[in-house]
Amino acid sequence: PPARDARAKGQSFMAEVRKIDRDNRIILSRLRASTQRGLNEQQVLPEGGQATDTDVVSVGDLHGDFDATLRILKRVGIVAPDVTQDNWRLRAANLWVGGSTQFVQTGDMVDRYEHDKEIIDFLWALQDSAQMQHNKGKVVLLIGNHELMNLAGDLHYVEKKSACRYLGPAERAPCLAGVVIENSTNFETRCRPVLLAICLELAAPSARIQEDLNRCDKNSWHARAYCEVVKAWDQHGSVGRGIRERLLDGRMGFSHQVGSALFVHAGLVGETGKWFSNVDNAKGVAHVIFRSSLTDLWHNYSGMTRVESSVGMDPTQALNVLMASPLRSPAWTRVCEEAPWQEQLRDDTGSPMLVQSRCSIVEEALQAAKALYLVIGHCPN
Repeated sequence: PPARDARAKGQSFMAEVRKIDRDNRIILSRLRASTQRGLNEQQVLPEGGQATDTDVVSVGDLHGDFDATLRILKRVGIVAPDVTQDNWRLRAANLWVGGSTQFVQTGDMVDRYEHDKEIIDFLWALQDSAQMQHNKGKVVLLIGNHELMNLAGDLHYVEKKSACRYLGPAERAPCLAGVVIENSTNFETRCRPVLLAICLELAAPSARIQEDLNRCDKNSWHARAYCEVVKAWDQHGSVGRGIRERLLDGRMGFSHQVGSALFVHAGLVGETGKWFSNVDNAKGVAHVIFRSSLTDLWHNYSGMTRVESSVGMDPTQALNVLMASPLRSPAWTRVCEEAPWQEQLRDDTGSPMLVQSRCSIVEEALQAAKALYLVIGHCPN
């Protein structure tokens, strides 16, 4: 009977889930034991490297999925089991239950799902909660390529319902209903190409763009919601200001090292990796971002300028590499995967026959940082 078949399939599925869960716990325990052995055996640490006995939890790309975020953070024991999407703001000061654990989120908090703004607010509150408890617990939030895209006004991956949630309480519900009813094709073809000019009220640089501006329905829920995202991520907006401040004081960053483990969103490669693993260098880039508006960052992101070499670059040049170099940027590189890496390498150098070992170029950055392990998100594999 269909009901029996459904039960059997459900039981089979749950058995598979339990097996995967059991296998994952075995893998994680072996990894932790292996890592601890590496930390304890001083001879395998690079000269000058530091061992640590701190528990570290690292979670990669959350991409606006608040439900999954809460389930993961409860599972790893840094958020209380009874915290929900509805009640977390009421207990923001006591969100952290991770004790002395360090939690590193390796970037890409936003885009693709519906709760970008809530996840940002939640992770900032979790970070502040850990800091207030004075028990050496720590939350470090790293910058991914999707944070850089939003900072530069590229909202291609911002889901429309997520954009609505940037609006105030009175407009949020009508917007969530409105973007479903509206013809999104009109927004995509008439508004999105000139979105920054609309939202920031920039002067149209040409008659053609002015014509596009005139064709866009600026009062549509799509346009109103996405303009609210642009303003929030600009230099003095609620998100843009918060990211800039947290980059300056170290609560956010481009990489983070705990003992012999080096955390970054996409990877640290070669000379660029060595440059960004230097704390003073990273602070220099943070200061440049702090002084930069969204349109300033857009000029970097859109590749209007190009830095050919990472050797001896200054923070302004490093920002250009961070924003616009798919090969070298710690937020963009695909050094995690062979075929994309070689494709990036050929595109960057203009040499179709060039092949370079991923391992050797990552090893350069690890040795410079006196680290053994590189922990990343970014890649789906």
